[in-house]
Amino acid sequence: MGFADELLQRVFKGNKDDRLILTEGVIQRSSAFMKDYHAWSSEHSADCFSEVRRNLALSKAGIDDDLKTLWLDLSQAKGFKIELDNFMPKEESFFLIESMKNRVLSYPYRLSTSYTKAEKFGKEVHLEEWYYLKPPLAKAGSNGPIDQCFGNIKIELHQRHRTIIKVLVTSYSDRMYLASQPFESFMDYLFGQSHG
Repeated sequence: MGFADELLQRVFKGNKDDRLILTEGVIQRSSAFMKDYHAWSSEHSADCFSEVRRNLALSKAGIDDDLKTLWLDLSQAKGFKIELDNFMPKEESFFLIESMKNRVLSYPYRLSTSYTKAEKFGKEVHLEEWYYLKPPLAKAGSNGPIDQCFGNIKIELHQRHRTIIKVLVTSYSDRMYLASQPFESFMDYLFGQSHG
């Protein structure tokens, strides 16, 4: 096949490896999703968070955990990544990030933005969702440093070959902000039993 034939085939038939975005935009949960989420939350949330907390503790102690946890530990960015394939059904992973978001919002934080994308690569569909949460806005007329609480928080879900959740907490180090609360305090709050 010549160059011109290949070009015409790609233009008119498409390349099987082409990426096709199926949906993209702000996360909008349907009433059916929310009904299922609330049922999951009341029946499984406490056990799920307890098991994630147990696996994170194993990982921090240097013991292999079921979630294959990876940690990020930089001065202004801290977080973790967990794999959920052998932990929960794929559809329930959306409930887990929804629950994580709601726990952060109760601190109080505010939802800055959210994003969802489904794209097709050949025969595979890749899903991505994330929430970006920020501390409350500084009060008008406040002259002192801004309280950044734990920092800015991003909670991500990726479903490709594996189902992964990432949590990233970033903070500012300049004089406009108070020092962020320790990452360990954030983890205690997110996975604490007070939410059960």
